Amino acid sequence: MQNEWRGTLNLDEVFKGMFLKGSDLNGMEKEITFTGEARVLEFEENGQTKKKLGVKLVGEEQEMVMNVTNRKLVQNAYGGDTDKWQGKIAILYPEAMNVNGRIQDVIKLRIPLAKATDDVEEEEGF
Repeated sequence: MQNEWRGTLNLDEVFKGMFLKGSDLNGMEKEITFTGEARVLEFEENGQTKKKLGVKLVGEEQEMVMNVTNRKLVQNAYGGDTDKWQGKIAILYPEAMNVNGRIQDVIKLRIPLAKATDDVEEEEGF
């Protein structure tokens, strides 16, 4: 444990949570690679238990919690079995949205067109 004084601290870096957040992208796009490891997470929202998908990313300490839109985009591109996502690529980017009355960056995702097309051609034998 370090107890030294510093002039400046980036609190987002010092107190990183276990889940990737939109602010972690620092306003920039980021190419990520899926490990294929995933788990179901349960969160309490508005008095109800909601299930979300947590996925591990190559080279990242934090896990990504996928909202329904991001999950369906990846599922449509790479299939419903997360084992098949191993080594697959996506682009993450932040987008400002109103979340519970506050504007904050959330993580949006897109599949690179060439990557998704290559995977479909491999499966169909083109």
